[in-house]
Amino acid sequence: MSHYATYEKFFSSEQAEPILEILNAHEIPYEFAALNKPVDPLLSGGGPAYEYEVKIPAKQFEMANRILREKIQINLNEIDQNPAQRQQVLYLR
Repeated sequence: MSHYATYEKFFSSEQAEPILEILNAHEIPYEFAALNKPVDPLLSGGGPAYEYEVKIPAKQFEMANRILREKIQINLNEIDQNPAQRQQVLYLR
């Protein structure tokens, strides 16, 4: 039985690279894998089309969250000014 749980999902492997680098640097074990797509998203009602997921030991979620919060930098110049479409653009230092 695996004690790993899904920590984060990504649209591409490139999007996951900064997180994986940080997990490696802090010796947090992880599993990185492509998600199975058993049903076409159009048939299941859509939703985000995540392609990959990172799993880490559930007992290390708090530590991973703390480390990642310390590394996040928000670039306010790249936040969409339209409130209906506002999203934060995050960068890892």
